[in-house]
Amino acid sequence: MRILQPTQIGGQTGPVTAPATANDKLEAIKILMNLLQEAGQVAGAFDAEDLFRPDLQIFQLSTKTLFDKLKVLVGEKVTDPSSTSSPDLPTQIGSTGDRTSSPFVSAAEADSDAS
Repeated sequence: MRILQPTQIGGQTGPVTAPATANDKLEAIKILMNLLQEAGQVAGAFDAEDLFRPDLQIFQLSTKTLFDKLKVLVGEKVTDPSSTSSPDLPTQIGSTGDRTSSPFVSAAEADSDAS
């Protein structure tokens, strides 16, 4: 946490979601930074090399400790295990015939307003 130098921006937001368990450093760092963001905090300036020096267990412990403290302050979001999968997005067929679930349609599509 000392490396990230988190700073509170505005009031505390909450409740926070219980962090997932990570098996590699990059994922553990992402989880920690997402938890900070969810709590209304931002990381200060840091050197990326310094961030990757500590062991994976340090990030896991930091994330758990931060979550435990935030849970007391702002509460915990209760997640339904059956709803953890992402919702199905409607499938669209692009001008090339490929199917895509992107909500964004290209301006070059046949049905677009761009002429």
